[in-house]
Amino acid sequence: MQGSARHYGSRVTSAKAPGTGTLVSRALRRRCPHCGSKGIFTSWFRMAERCPNCGLATDRVVGHWIGAVGMNTIITFGVLFVVLAIGLIGSYPEIDPLPILVIAVVTALVVPLLAWPYSQTLWTAVDIVMRPVTPDELDPRFLGR
Repeated sequence: MQGSARHYGSRVTSAKAPGTGTLVSRALRRRCPHCGSKGIFTSWFRMAERCPNCGLATDRVVGHWIGAVGMNTIITFGVLFVVLAIGLIGSYPEIDPLPILVIAVVTALVVPLLAWPYSQTLWTAVDIVMRPVTPDELDPRFLGR
């Protein structure tokens, strides 16, 4: 139903799908990947139930956030790999494991907390690419603003 028009009362709305680059760009700025509006987070860790602009449900299907958890894990392991590689290469040939271990533990604790909101919006963007938003998913009360 990409680009199709839908009638809600006297308004006509369309579900024009943004491109993948636009979806990712919006997600990296912690905005609604679908419409780009701010205000989809109620706190650093929690998204609102719906986008305040387009009304898209942030939890599109049961188990939606499993993808965000996976994405957060991948981001964390990627950063941890880089930290360990830099630590090992930087201290070679006399590798002192204690400073590397301390930095690795701090990285493993901090990165998932910092990356979580970005993981949520990025996963929603990936989900929209895989399953484009249909007009039925948008709350008609929010459309036409």
